[in-house]
Amino acid sequence: MKYSKLPSDNVPLNLSLILSILIDIIILLFSKNIPNLFIWGDEFEKLLFNLSLAVISSYIFYVIVVHSKIKKDSENINIFLAKLTINLLNSYEFFIDSIKDNANIKSNNIDITVDDMKKICSALVLKELTDICLDLNISSRMNWQQFVYLFLSKQQKDAHDIYVLMPFLDSVYIKLLSDFTTNALFDKLQIFEPNTSIITNENFSNFHTEFYELHSSYVSLKEYYSINLLP
Repeated sequence: MKYSKLPSDNVPLNLSLILSILIDIIILLFSKNIPNLFIWGDEFEKLLFNLSLAVISSYIFYVIVVHSKIKKDSENINIFLAKLTINLLNSYEFFIDSIKDNANIKSNNIDITVDDMKKICSALVLKELTDICLDLNISSRMNWQQFVYLFLSKQQKDAHDIYVLMPFLDSVYIKLLSDFTTNALFDKLQIFEPNTSIITNENFSNFHTEFYELHSSYVSLKEYYSINLLP
């Protein structure tokens, strides 16, 4: 979502500009040496010259009035979007670091494998207490079921703040954000509620695939952030 000073990504527009400039240069420099193939050749030459000038003028108008505004709007929105995105990513990194440490997994976040995630989820015993606190309103120690539930709930809320900017987001970002925040784990959010006992396993081993897919989405979103949004 970074914009250059010129609309370099608009190939047809730039080609029309180049062609118009070439036509005007050729007519200005070599008009006398170009034979008239038709009786109305001079009129056609003038028409072509004027049309090319009009294209050049339209291009300049587009760059000054339209593209520069899009660029400025993008810069302003990107500052806000970058902050919201990094909050989302930082929240996930805190989450994955916490459950990784619990399973004694030393892999960095980018290199976590499916097998790593199996070990991580198997070590997340639902009712086992943890010293981690995601919610200052919880005064007592939470267990891993509460921890996962609060994390997923927070991710949904943070994502909602970003979706407000939907009209200004490019399709690539929307796809990555959607992959990250519509993971199957969010569909199962109700069964993770602390007061429910729907999960029959003592740990999250049955959900390691969903956890891994969520992690893969995080890696893709972080890469996009580093390339397109990082100040």
